[in-house]
Amino acid sequence: MALFKFLHAPDPNQYDYKPRFWDPEKERIEQRLADLESRKHLKSADDVKGNLAGSFRAGGRRGSKMDYRAEGRSAKKKSNYMLFAIILVLVLLSYVFLNVNLQSVIEFLK
Repeated sequence: MALFKFLHAPDPNQYDYKPRFWDPEKERIEQRLADLESRKHLKSADDVKGNLAGSFRAGGRRGSKMDYRAEGRSAKKKSNYMLFAIILVLVLLSYVFLNVNLQSVIEFLK
């Protein structure tokens, strides 16, 4: 029977794929709850005032479009600086190469 095994189609591979899901809102809520739990142990009024003021400053804007725009702007600026630096290095290297080997390049082209 082993001779006729080539007519048998193999079974498809089975994968145990479990998709992951990340919920930033849930993570933010869990972080906030952990912060509130840690604040229960504060004793001084100045500590409470400082934490309360920080909470109001960051609470309304966290995760908003403004944060994403600012991150995008800074990433774009960083990318542009890197591109400028690469171009500058390439221009300097080509200048040095031509300065050192200009005669051999001219002879090669003739």
